[in-house]
Amino acid sequence: MKKTLLTAVMFMFVAGFAYAANPAPIAPAAPAAPAKQEMKREGKERPCKADREKFCANVKKGKDRIKNCLKAHENELTPACKAKLEKHQDKKAK
Repeated sequence: MKKTLLTAVMFMFVAGFAYAANPAPIAPAAPAAPAKQEMKREGKERPCKADREKFCANVKKGKDRIKNCLKAHENELTPACKAKLEKHQDKKAK
């Protein structure tokens, strides 16, 4: 029994040194978002965010539902949001 215990302790000791010498690779951290994307998230490039939350909060995303909701409230939208919608329509028309 002493020999088995001694063998187990020796194995753990050697395994510990082997692990310390070559630890498992650590996954790299996710890359940081570029500064331009950060600006978009802050709202500078998202002029319709507040209008969307105000008028279309219960509208599901997809199939142009939010855009159609914003168009339905076009007279109530902020000037920046109106400009963004017009710009989007101009791009689509081309």
